[in-house]
Amino acid sequence: AMKVTPWIFTSGFLTIILLSWLIRANGPPEGYVKSVKLQQPTVQSLASTEFQNTFEKYIIQNFPSLKYLLYIKNDIYAFLNFGFFHSGYDWGISVGRDGILFEKGYLISAYTRSIDKNKIALLAQASAKQFELLKQNLEILGIPLIMVLAPHKVDLFDHAAPWVFRIRAPNLKTGSALAGPIYAKYLGKADVNFVDCYPPLAQKDVAEISFPDQGAHWSMYGAGICLKMIARKLHELNPAEFPEIEIAGKFVSDDSFYAERDIAKLLNIWPHYKNGRNSHYHAVFRKTRRPLALLVMGDSFMGQLLANMNLSGYTTYENSFHFENRLPTRDEFRTALRAARACIIVGNVQKFITPFWEGYVAALNGYFSGPASLRHGRQP
Repeated sequence: AMKVTPWIFTSGFLTIILLSWLIRANGPPEGYVKSVKLQQPTVQSLASTEFQNTFEKYIIQNFPSLKYLLYIKNDIYAFLNFGFFHSGYDWGISVGRDGILFEKGYLISAYTRSIDKNKIALLAQASAKQFELLKQNLEILGIPLIMVLAPHKVDLFDHAAPWVFRIRAPNLKTGSALAGPIYAKYLGKADVNFVDCYPPLAQKDVAEISFPDQGAHWSMYGAGICLKMIARKLHELNPAEFPEIEIAGKFVSDDSFYAERDIAKLLNIWPHYKNGRNSHYHAVFRKTRRPLALLVMGDSFMGQLLANMNLSGYTTYENSFHFENRLPTRDEFRTALRAARACIIVGNVQKFITPFWEGYVAALNGYFSGPASLRHGRQP
């Protein structure tokens, strides 16, 4: 019997591979598929095995029925609850408790990177100097600066993280709860306006609905609460210029209107991923009277902030200038500053526990010096 088992396993495996060539292909897999292009071999690529590796990936991707193999593999892994083995998005999607999805990069950072208070303090001091300079540059143009820390999903859903991560670090140490107060301290010393969105979202009655189960970014309701905080900070600086935002309530929808299912859509799995809650929370706003021209920069967490701004009447997509996951050019920055009434920079905690902000804001400050300076670029 011991000799028969390996033979059965090998035969079954070879049969599946053979069937993948015989079964007629029925379109590409559902979800994210990274395209592999086959290049002509060269002596260098052959010697480094780069060509061989690319050729292997090309063959695998062009199996006539690759999608069926992916479905089989993903269904097996889902049944065994291995958690983070789903295909799609460079294998960067993890499945935690109750079918809750995570981006693997955030899990790795939260559970395996050792970042203590001292290191974050050094990063905060360095970036605070750049933010202070940017604040001064913008003040010349009459534009207030607001810096925003957006929590990521692991911050608030660490209890649902895959077991393979939780056993490595039972007590989550790196996150917004650690970084927020440190940055508040040093940005406060530099007199830079700072909004930490973690505390209000971490409250017991909000945490559970602050992030959707099938997406990486915060829920519309979570982003709406953060928008209310940003508007309040601007209102404190200039009540006549910036109105406060009022949230009259919330509603639940079974449809995802924005990025509530962005990870689920990247899974190469059939039928469509339906695990976890399929309910999405939205804020109900009392609309403001007039939209403001705003400059919003940062990472992808600004997407739902902008959507809420549009729904609340605080600004419109046409009226705002937004640069997501990229640095604006000098000319784009100049154009935005001529019209914008405020500058809002948004980033999740990953940007705060790495040297990212120091370099990003230093580049913006560079636009205010030299022959093409922006210091006098605003129209009266």
